[in-house]
Amino acid sequence: MIRFAWTAPGLALVLYVLFAASMRRDGGSLSPEAWTLAVLGISLLVLGAGWSTRWHRSAWLFALALAGQACALALIDAPSFGVYERYFSWESLTTSYRWLFLLGPLIQTITAIYNARRLRAIFSEGLRVLPVSPPLAGGLSS
Repeated sequence: MIRFAWTAPGLALVLYVLFAASMRRDGGSLSPEAWTLAVLGISLLVLGAGWSTRWHRSAWLFALALAGQACALALIDAPSFGVYERYFSWESLTTSYRWLFLLGPLIQTITAIYNARRLRAIFSEGLRVLPVSPPLAGGLSS
């Protein structure tokens, strides 16, 4: 049931983006917002596919990476004509729907800090247990 709760909205979002005329440019290609929404839908599909399996944590982190990177790329203003790419200004971010895309990198950062703090003890214990071979130690010191 929970898998369906993740995969159904993801599939609906991907299908909406692919078939809605409002998500297309004049030439028929997908708009930048449509690509962002499609990748967010795919990340929900990945999360739903990995739910209740032994790959649950990996699916969560991969879905978070997809969603965070899609949101970060949505913050870049890259028009279709010859202008340098740049981030949107703070004024345009706060006065439009684009402020929601700031949540992706923010949630990614919080998750990375949380997991790094949690795994710090495991990594330090693993480094203490690993033996250092003399040829490797001699090669590193010279």
